[in-house]
Amino acid sequence: MKSLSTVVLGSFVNTTERNSLIVSLLIIFVPLTLVGFLSGYSMFLLVADFLLAAVVFPLPIADVGTVRYQTTPWVTVSLIVINTLLLFFWMGYADALVTQDGFAYIEHVMIYGYREIYFQGYSVGAFNSITAIFMHIGHMHLIGNMIMLWAFGKRLEDACGPWRFLIFYLIVGIIAGFGIVYLLPPSDGPGLGASGAVFGIMGAYLILFPTSRIKCLWLPGIFPIRPIIMFFAYMTGENDYKRWRWLITLPSILVLGLYIVYNLLEAQSALSGNFVSNAGGKIVHMVGFLGSILIFLFVRKDLLRRYIKGRNL
Repeated sequence: MKSLSTVVLGSFVNTTERNSLIVSLLIIFVPLTLVGFLSGYSMFLLVADFLLAAVVFPLPIADVGTVRYQTTPWVTVSLIVINTLLLFFWMGYADALVTQDGFAYIEHVMIYGYREIYFQGYSVGAFNSITAIFMHIGHMHLIGNMIMLWAFGKRLEDACGPWRFLIFYLIVGIIAGFGIVYLLPPSDGPGLGASGAVFGIMGAYLILFPTSRIKCLWLPGIFPIRPIIMFFAYMTGENDYKRWRWLITLPSILVLGLYIVYNLLEAQSALSGNFVSNAGGKIVHMVGFLGSILIFLFVRKDLLRRYIKGRNL
């Protein structure tokens, strides 16, 4: 009788990939567990709500490529931990879940969120272009950004080195915030989230590793595609595909392409004057993605030379 961990982790061929999945599971279930514990919400409903996100778009879980420099992604891990702690404890999200009083949470959003127009004495001015990168609206917003950061950031951090990676992350996040200022009418509504910086990471990953593959949680890829694959594996004798897997491996250009095309269409519609839900977010995503071209200023010199010569990274 196989254990659950054996079934879930069985599709990973090495320890690095398994460790990556474990971190991904922590990114998902630590916030969900905190929300369930603090608010009394059903964990089943919280997990089901999260899984709905994997119906339309594949949810990246782990990059299956090897890192060239074998560095530990301390900056990526630190960013994930810091963002999680800030949401639940500094922003007052945990207290809001317990007491159903979101005053402290709203106060932090208004003071430290990114805004072009702000009430005098009720903001930190230009500094909010940085503070907003570390803030999130809620746990689903946090999980979505952090799972993307982990899936694509750790290999990019290895390609840049920790400090250059951190600087790139902050710069592309600030640039993405400017997109709201220059492309949308002035508003008092604050902008929050690491989405712009994360889309910059995603774009840079696609530039440097266009042929890479990503293990994803994608429900259409599990049902019905997986049983079909297994059926033909039995018919043709392909042993590698006979085992059931909960994750599906997809080309990164397909995974990222789906997110980019969707956000591009939504951003274009918003700029044309049509109503789009979270229009500011869609524009921030695309500006962050365009800012990813700056990655060439931050990668290691020997890796840049390999890229220019068309060699594998």
